[in-house]
Amino acid sequence: MERNLLKTNDEQSFGGLYFSATILLLLVANIVLTAVLSAVGNVQQMQGKLWFTLISFSLSGIVIVVTTLIFSSANKINPIKLCGFKKTDAKYYLLAVAAFVSIFFGLSNVNLKFIEFLEQFGYAYEPVQLPKFSPFSFIAVVFAVCVLPAFAEEIALRHIVLNGIKTGSVVLNAVIGGFLFAIYHMNPAQTPYQFIIGFVFSLIAIKSRSTIPTIIAHFLNNFAIISIEYFYPTFSLVGGKYFLVTVIPSLVSLVAIIAVLLLDGRDEKSQKGGVKTFFAYSSFGIAVCLLMWTASLLV
Repeated sequence: MERNLLKTNDEQSFGGLYFSATILLLLVANIVLTAVLSAVGNVQQMQGKLWFTLISFSLSGIVIVVTTLIFSSANKINPIKLCGFKKTDAKYYLLAVAAFVSIFFGLSNVNLKFIEFLEQFGYAYEPVQLPKFSPFSFIAVVFAVCVLPAFAEEIALRHIVLNGIKTGSVVLNAVIGGFLFAIYHMNPAQTPYQFIIGFVFSLIAIKSRSTIPTIIAHFLNNFAIISIEYFYPTFSLVGGKYFLVTVIPSLVSLVAIIAVLLLDGRDEKSQKGGVKTFFAYSSFGIAVCLLMWTASLLV
């Protein structure tokens, strides 16, 4: 991203302010949506209906699109430049897909153990209710849950926001990127899984200088989850022989992928610049996310 994104500031302030603005708009949108739905009828009874699922999962992506258009217009930037769609080496596409496979088989179902841990302290986990299957509903859900979030979240969190994080350390930048990705979803049950995804995808985005590899991996991850929920809901890798033949090798593979990315010296210099300004501008968004995350944990 060019360093003149703001006329008087730099990438740090732009990325931090963008994150806070996204969270503010998302908060307002959720409040308005909840108020409207509550006025119409019983929200709990709406869950599982196709239109409710589409609205619920599309809201975040729509807010990101609106925020991006607002920022691009206010700063007279072509919105395409904010997307990070750049060609990159083939190895980063391979690493992104390999990372998806390793994370999905190594962490997705193991995360259920973390949920069980939280439930011991009174946490009430409510799985997402998908609408009944039909070809139309499946395609619609894939767009709302897989396509839109993959594009929107990668553009926002793995390009615009991540470009504002300049600690001087690729690892620390990726850790902060993973942290922001996890709290952005405000979902305690998925926090470890989302943090690892955020960390690894941030590494890939930093090294590849492109959002395309992580968009592909993000889509594949969500698509695999939705497909399993519809076509193989009893699928589980927790415990038994599946743990030994899939989970452990996947975790070993994930560590190897991270090592390969860290040994790749590309784009090290661009990670220097400072992070105080970013946190100053993003502090509102971070505070709201942590507050909502805590509320979700305690309710």
